Amino acid sequence: SSGITSPGSFSILLDTSTVPVGSTVTAAVTFASSSSGLSVSLPLSLQALDSGGSTDATLMVSGNADRSSAVPLTGAVLQDTSYVFLGNDGDVDVAAFYLNKPTTGSADQTEKQGPFDFAGTASNGNSGPWDLSSANDGTNIIRVVITKLSGGTVEISATFTVGSDSLVLMPSSIAETVIKGSTRTISVQVSSPGQLTDVTASNVPSWATVTPSSGITSPGSFSILLDTSTVPVGSTVTAAVTFASSSSGLSVSL
Repeated sequence: SSGITSPGSFSILLDTSTVPVGSTVTAAVTFASSSSGLSVSLPLSLQALDSGGSTDATLMVSGNADRSSAVPLTGAVLQDTSYVFLGNDGDVDVAAFYLNKPTTGSADQTEKQGPFDFAGTASNGNSGPWDLSSANDGTNIIRVVITKLSGGTVEISATFTVGSDSLVLMPSSIAETVIKGSTRTISVQVSSPGQLTDVTASNVPSWATVTPSSGITSPGSFSILLDTSTVPVGSTVTAAVTFASSSSGLSVSL
C-alpha cells in the first residue's frame, strides 16, 4: 500500500464477506507520489451475489464478425469496430451485459440464446458490430451476469482500453507450449489510429516466422509460425519482436 514502484504493479484484494448480498459498494482509491506530485484515482465497484458456482464462459473480442481470431477482452486495446461475445458458453442460458456500470440497474444488452453477443447477433449468426461510441476513452469494464442452464447465477467481467495513439496487437503477447518437432501458427490482429501499409517486423528469432514480415497493413492481420525443431526439449525460449511503421513513427513489441 506504500512504496509502490512505477513502472511496476500492485494487487487489490476485494472481499465480499462484509457486503450484503445483492448490494454494491463503491470507492475511489487514490495513488500519489509525494516526490513528483503526481496522483491518480482508481474507481472500485464490488457487488455481492448469491453463489452460483463457477463458469467457463469468458468475454472475448474479435476484429471479425464471424468471431475468428478472437482474444480475451481482458487487457485488450480496442481502436476500431469490435465484436465482443461470450466464449465457452455451453452452460449459459441468459447473459446480461453491463458497460461501465454496476449490475444492479438495467442491462445494456440481454441475450437469451446463443451466441451471446454484446452488440446483438445478426440474422446470419454473425456477431453484431460495436463501434465503441458508447465506451470511454481509456479504461472500460464490461460485466456480464450469467444465468446458467445448470442453475445459479454468476458474474464475470473484463477490463480493457479504448483509444490509443499507437500500434496495437491482439493478442499483445504470445506464450505457447508446443511438442518438440512440431509447429504452431498464431494469427495476430494489428490496428492503428489511421490506415498504414508499411508495418515491418524486426528482431524475429530463428524459431519464429512472421508472414508477411513487411508491408503489413494496419488495420489488418499477420501470422506468426513458431517452430520447435531447433529448441531443446524442456527448454523455453523468449523474444520480443518489434513491429514498426516508418511513415507514422509508431512501433510496438510483441
